[in-house]
Amino acid sequence: MGCNDCKMGEEHFMKIKLFILLSLSWQTLCSQTFYKATEQYFRHDPFKNEFSQFLNNLINDPLLLQKEVKKITDSTLFFLQGFYATHSPFFFPTITCKVVLAERLEYPDSLSLIPVRYFIYQLVGYAPSGEEGLKDVKKEFDKLNQRLRKGLVLSEEKDLKQDNGKSGMIVNYTYNGIIFSPLTIAWTSSADKKENMVVLTVRFIMTNNQAYLPIPFDSP
Repeated sequence: MGCNDCKMGEEHFMKIKLFILLSLSWQTLCSQTFYKATEQYFRHDPFKNEFSQFLNNLINDPLLLQKEVKKITDSTLFFLQGFYATHSPFFFPTITCKVVLAERLEYPDSLSLIPVRYFIYQLVGYAPSGEEGLKDVKKEFDKLNQRLRKGLVLSEEKDLKQDNGKSGMIVNYTYNGIIFSPLTIAWTSSADKKENMVVLTVRFIMTNNQAYLPIPFDSP
């Protein structure tokens, strides 16, 4: 093999190596962004421990009030809802924060016989009523998008309408190869501005008693 062939082979190898490094960096950035959302905003992080421990801590949290828990049966999926009077990770003083953990089934396409089972983990911050509360949720909405969108792809941006006016906005982020949106950020306000809310939603899969974000190995 000549020197030119050796040089071309080395260049080809370096290109492959660079592609792998960039792919790993992108996947790492995506996962770090996603995990940052649960670590910084939710009182209980499903990715830190085994899922059963996370679930036990969430259900038995003494600060979680008005708890509603529906355990999984043959006809129903798991559902939990409760309210925090003291836990608030947002910059504005919330009236209360609602947390929801709900199990969902979704078919990847019309030909699939086996659905994908995943969890929706949601935190809703209720701001005071009036214009000031509305400004607070809009400002928090912008902060969340700036902080958590790195490494993810904007898949949908939708205005909410009420009485011919804008009453909120929903932004969904995705990642190549995932059938559900791993991150959703939203704000909404009632017509009389008595209810102003900012909503942070993450979605993940649980397997082998571990919660994780299913990033495909062949993702760019």
